[in-house]
Amino acid sequence: MMDYGFTEYQAAIRDLAREIADKEIRPVAAEYDREGKFPWPIVEELAKTDLFRVFIEEQFDGLSEGTPIMNMVIVTEELSKACGGIALSFAGSALGTIPIILSGSDEQKRRLLPDISAGKQHAALRPTVPHAGHAHRGVPPPAPRSHPPHRATRPAASSRSPPSRTA
Repeated sequence: MMDYGFTEYQAAIRDLAREIADKEIRPVAAEYDREGKFPWPIVEELAKTDLFRVFIEEQFDGLSEGTPIMNMVIVTEELSKACGGIALSFAGSALGTIPIILSGSDEQKRRLLPDISAGKQHAALRPTVPHAGHAHRGVPPPAPRSHPPHRATRPAASSRSPPSRTA
């Protein structure tokens, strides 16, 4: 095995994530893929073993030990060895938490991060750019369904934007 220079803590979370991947995820991965269900029992196991804490600072009930992103990568890599889709249920919440960590007010951090670190709440990331839809795909956001036929429009198309679509 290659030595990546992990700290003792990082090696411990790698080993824990590997154990969960081998014992909890690998045996059921194909079933979750076939059924298309969200892996709540596995997410609960990740929470119970404190793996959602590894990317959140200690002052918000986390256990990052100063390397939150690296810790997230270590856990995600180990879980991905058993099932990439299930690993994304962890990584997606971690990635959705980063904007709170980086840009959230102190009040938002105090209110949101302890429950995310405990696995009681999960964060999500939906990047958007004004007048350009979802930045990651260039797709306009859906029109609100609370109103009768609504047409989502944008300013004149540029070479970087796809044409407007009817919602």
